[in-house]
This record gives sequence, C-alpha cells and structure tokens, in this order.
Amino acid sequence: MAFATAITTSRTTATLVLWIGRGLEGLWLLLVFLVPLTFIDRDYAVSEAVISYLEVPKIALLRTLAGLMTTLWIIEWAIQGQLPDWSKFKGRWTVSRLSGGRTELSRWLRDRPTRWLVFAVWLFLGTTFLSTVLSGSFKTSVWGEIPGQDGYAAYTVASYLVIFGVIATHLKTRPQLWRLLGAIIAMGTLVAGYAVLQHYSYDFLDLTEQTGGGQKRVTSFMGNAIFAAAVMSMTIPISLGVAAASLREPKWLSRRFRTNAGTWALSLTVTGLWSLILAVQLLGITFTFSRGPWVGTLAAVVSFFGLGVIFLGWRLCGRAVLVLGLAAVMAVGFLQAMGSVSILIQGPWFGAVIAFAGVIGAGVILTNWRSLGWVGLLAGIIVALAAAVVLAPGWIKGDDASGEPPAGFSDTRNTIGQVSGRFASINTEVLDGFIGGRGTHWRVSWQLMRERPWFEFDNLSFRWLRPLIGYGPDLFRYTYLLESPPEGKEQYPLEPDHAHNYFIHQTVEQGYLGLLSSLGIFAAVFILGGYQLFRQRGSYSDAHKLIAMTPVR
Repeated sequence: MAFATAITTSRTTATLVLWIGRGLEGLWLLLVFLVPLTFIDRDYAVSEAVISYLEVPKIALLRTLAGLMTTLWIIEWAIQGQLPDWSKFKGRWTVSRLSGGRTELSRWLRDRPTRWLVFAVWLFLGTTFLSTVLSGSFKTSVWGEIPGQDGYAAYTVASYLVIFGVIATHLKTRPQLWRLLGAIIAMGTLVAGYAVLQHYSYDFLDLTEQTGGGQKRVTSFMGNAIFAAAVMSMTIPISLGVAAASLREPKWLSRRFRTNAGTWALSLTVTGLWSLILAVQLLGITFTFSRGPWVGTLAAVVSFFGLGVIFLGWRLCGRAVLVLGLAAVMAVGFLQAMGSVSILIQGPWFGAVIAFAGVIGAGVILTNWRSLGWVGLLAGIIVALAAAVVLAPGWIKGDDASGEPPAGFSDTRNTIGQVSGRFASINTEVLDGFIGGRGTHWRVSWQLMRERPWFEFDNLSFRWLRPLIGYGPDLFRYTYLLESPPEGKEQYPLEPDHAHNYFIHQTVEQGYLGLLSSLGIFAAVFILGGYQLFRQRGSYSDAHKLIAMTPVR
C-alpha cells in the first residue's frame, strides 16, 4: 500500500513539474514576443518621458512575467525538495570551509565550461546587490529613478537575471530552442513590418516619434529609431541562421514527397518564405536610417558567412546566401514598386517582374542544387552586391548630393537618398558626435569615476569605497548634474540619463567591480562560443554550431 502511494505521489510530482515547465516556457515565449510590441494609448497615462506610453507598458509586462516565472520556479523547487535549507549555512564561514568551497567551485567549473557564463552572471548579480545596498540613494537604486520606466534599477536587473536563469535551466530540447527562435523572428518581422508601413505613411497606430530622429525616420513600436534598428539588427542574423539551418539537404522533404517536383516546390516555398521574412527586416532597418545598427548588421552577416564556410561548409552557406540574395531582390522589387528607386524601366509593375525573376532564378538553382550549389553561392553574392549598388545616389529620382528631397518631393520617395546621405555622413557627423555629445558625456563620466563628487547638502557614505562600488544603480543622471557643462543659448546644464556607452555607464553607477562583472559576461559569451566552435565542433550538430556562432558574431 505504501509502495503504491509512493508511486502515485511520484507520478503526480512528475506531472506537476512537467506542466510547470510548460508554463515557464509559455511565459518566456510571451515575454520575447509581446514585450517589444506592447504599447498603450498616448493619452492613457502621463509620465516624465515622451515615449512613456511605449516604455512603461513594456517594463510593466517584463516585470510581471518575470514575477510569474519566479513564482512557478519556487513552486517547482518546493515540489522537488530543492528549496535551500538555511540552517545548513550556520558555521560554514570558516577558513577551511571557504577553502573547500573554492575547490568545489573550481571542480564545478571544470566539469562543464559553459558554467563560466552562469558564474559570470552570479558575479554580476553580486556586484549589483552590493552596489544597491551601499547606494547613495537606496530607494532610487532599488526601484529606479522613475519606477515605472526603463533603467538600471536593481528591480529591473533582477528581472532580467530571473529570465536568464529560467531559460538557462529549462531550455533543454531542440523543439524548445526552435520555438524560442521562432518567437524572436516573428517579433522582429512584426517590428520591421510596421516600420515599413510607417515609412510609407501608414502609421495607423500613431507611434512615430520626433524623439527617434524626426518624422523621416521610423520608430516602429520603440519610440526611437535607434532602438527599433537595434532590435532588427539582432533579429536579422538570427533569422538568417535559422533559415540556413532549416534549408539543409532536405531529407525530410524526400520522405514527405515521393516526387522530385513536390520536393522542389516545397523547398522553393520555404526558401521564398525565409527570403520574404528577411526582406521585410532588411527594409525595416533601412528605413530607420540608423548608421550604427546598419554597420552592426553588416558585420554580423559578413562574420556569419565567414564562420559558416569554416565550420558548416560551403553548401549550407550557399543556401543561406541564396536566401539573402533572393531577399535583396524582393526588397529592391518592393522599392521599385513603391517608386523609391527606378531601375531600367519606370513603373510599379517592374518591381513585381524583378521579384518574380528572383524567385525563378532561385528555383532553377534549387532544381540542380548538388551541381549548381556553387552557382547559388556566387549568384547570391552578386545579387546582394547589386542591391547595394542600387543604394547609390545616382539611382535616385530628383535627389541632390546631400540626400535631401527637392521642394515638393514626397519624403517617402526619398529612401535611397537618405540612406546614401546617412552613410556619407559617417566621417563627419559620427566624428562630431564623439567630439561633441558622446565625448562630453564620457569626459564628465571620467570625472565622476575619478573624483566621486557628491551633493554639498548630504554626506556620501563609504566614500573611500565608491571607486569599487560606484554611486548605485540608476543614479547616473543625478550625479552627472554635479559636473554637467552648460549647453545651448540658454546655457542649461546637460541632463543625459545614460553615458552612451554601457561599460562607462556601469562604472559610474557600480564602480570597477560592476565594470569587471559586466565585462565578464561579455567575455564568457564570446570565449565559450569560440571554444565550442574551435575545440568541440566535432561533437555538435549544424544547428548547435549556428547557435554557437551567434555570440561570436
């Protein structure tokens, strides 16, 4: 009887753990998909930031989902009997026990090198906790300068770390991985798709913001052109990698369709769909007119193909290049149809001809992939380069050298001129940005790191420790005002809420310990990705190599 009861209890526990795991996966999929897309009506709430109607609901949803994950995770620990027994910690803080703990930690890290990333995250959590407890303003560091908005408050950082912990401990199967990547790609496609609609004045949700660079630059669901472009710069390489993984030699197609025609048709359909997804994302990031994300995306794609040829072989990379080339053809065809470019023949119908010709070319190459695979690789490269040539100013109807539209010319038709103008300004405006705004923020930040000033009406506790622990999370703007230089005709002091460099910002708020812990996370990601690719690639599948290539990019 007792044995039967034990079996029933074990089955009940296993069932509960299974459903909790499914609930956690559902929560992280909702988070990845919904948080970037969430917004409320402009007039529903008033806050300090102009884009609060976009920012506040995103942060609220992220924290809510992180809280639900924490609850389910604790319940799972309780069911499995894994809750920590705090009574066992008594008497552990002796020299011999600490020495044994170091030995155990060293063994734990050697057993599985990927644990170095977990260790780096724990260090980051520890430095954040220390800096918060000893903060110059404890309340601000815990909840944030403005609690409902985005920032570096300990509450928000803890939410991110909970999400990391849940995914790192519960994402164990390949289907889970594909669902996560699918949610990221779907989100990125929607963000980019709405950016395209905004560019052509179909902003039916009224989300375009002047703070994102003006009406000519799309902001999608982010309220800022650079934020929107940053999201797409992350999803484009992921989309390309997943497309490459799904377009391997299609053995599953042969099992599903007995005829070569059926296999070819489905293979072309899959290639076309991936190309369409990439075309939407490429157009979306183009219309943000953000130089940094453009350069980052280009570097990611180039490194993807460089690493892919080395670790995956030219055939798999050839299919990825074919998808990217067809995506470029579709994007150019769309621009032609919308009147943003003129190629050989004027008229929107010629855009459809361009896209159709690209699909036919891809179909011909897929028909004899084993013999013409290298042709697909070469053709994709040529088409991608040709699409880049289309961005030259000479193709623009009526644009001047500055990329500005002539009088009476529709802004939405000036796409290529603005792209060319933004690239041409890299040597001047970006340098001016370093000399001006960013350079000023960095100089002031260095003064804060070196001198650690504080308000005259208050005493800064642990002043001698501030170089190591900083002022505390989310105190950058307050402390910046202590050394802020005047700006403009009114000579008002600058009041940035960020140093425009993550590591400098982290050093001001969390000191050199926070800087080292942040660098540790980045180093762990890149080193572990390189280690898996260069030292252990023989034991991993192509899909795993594609994922390992992501941090290296």
